[in-house]
Amino acid sequence: MKKMIIAVCAVLAFAVPATARNLTGAELQEKLIGKRIKFESKDGQFKGVLRYNKNGKVKVTQSKPERFKDKGIWWIKGNKICNQWGILRDGKAKCFSYKEIGPKTYGGGFFVLKTN
Repeated sequence: MKKMIIAVCAVLAFAVPATARNLTGAELQEKLIGKRIKFESKDGQFKGVLRYNKNGKVKVTQSKPERFKDKGIWWIKGNKICNQWGILRDGKAKCFSYKEIGPKTYGGGFFVLKTN
């Protein structure tokens, strides 16, 4: 029985995704920059598409709860991706960390991001 418990614990230890940690700045850049990203708030209230362009500019089109567009700038600061919008958050900058929670799927804070 003791060997069985040790074996189960060993299997479970390897079942936890290695990417359950926050992505590094380099990983954020590799996985998010230049890609079309669908986003949805964890409560399902907000949905849309955004793109972090390689030139440091970012665009968002929100489709839910109402259609809305904005653009701004992005940068990597440590292991976080930061953005500053023209209208959203009254133009205040904010930084976010993300974890890989599935294939091409990243979670952090309020939103889940999916890349193509």
